[in-house]
Order: sequence, then C-alpha cells, then structure tokens
Amino acid sequence: MIKSANPEERHCENCGKVLFGRTDKRFCNDTCRNTFNREKHLREKIKENENLPEILRIIKRNYQILKSKGPGPMDKYFQLIIPVEELVNEGFNFKYFTSIYFFGNELWRFCFERGWRKDDEYFYIQDRPEQVG
Repeated sequence: MIKSANPEERHCENCGKVLFGRTDKRFCNDTCRNTFNREKHLREKIKENENLPEILRIIKRNYQILKSKGPGPMDKYFQLIIPVEELVNEGFNFKYFTSIYFFGNELWRFCFERGWRKDDEYFYIQDRPEQVG
C-alpha cells in the first residue's frame, strides 16, 4: 500500500490508488476487491495445506501403533485393553484420527478401521471395517 504525506488520505488495499467517497471504503472498485479477496483466500488455502504432510504422518504413525497391538483383523465385538501409559510411551498422539463414531453412549475415535476409546487408565481398541468407507 502506498503511504501519503496526508494522513487522512486513504488508499485502495489492493492497488494503492487514492480513495474517494465513503470513509469506510477499502477498495477503489469491484475488480480490486475481488482480486484482493481471491489472493487472500489462496494464501490461506496454501497455509492450511502446509501442515497436511505432517498431519498425515501423525495419523499413519497412530495407525501403525494401533495395528501393532494385538492380532490382525479382530472380531468386531472383541476389544483389546491396554494401559494408556503404554501407548503414550510409544508416541501415540490422541489429537489425530480419521473419524469419530458413537456406539451407544461411548465415543470411539478411529484411524481408518481400527478404533479406540480411553478412560483414565485404559485404552480400548476395536476393529470396525465399516469405518473406512
């Protein structure tokens, strides 16, 4: 934006031209307003996507930790029970998962088909293949 010697003179936020008219005017015309907003949204979208590889890496790591516990595909009614401390020590990150589902009054979080819920001491793991699709 262009600075002026006159502090009361306002300039377009996109091209820097001097503005005339309303005191709350930010752009000289619709083209400048649209260009400014398109570029702003593009910058925000790029910033959002910068974290995506790291998030995917964390989800994959969580999935590997869950899969390393217990047998291969489990019966959908079979649950593994593991101390929370064990998963924390392996680097499990409870903030990242692919979906959430309520079974009765229990909230389960899933990394693909393998889900978990936790209480203060234990971590319950269960496979639900229908969660993938």
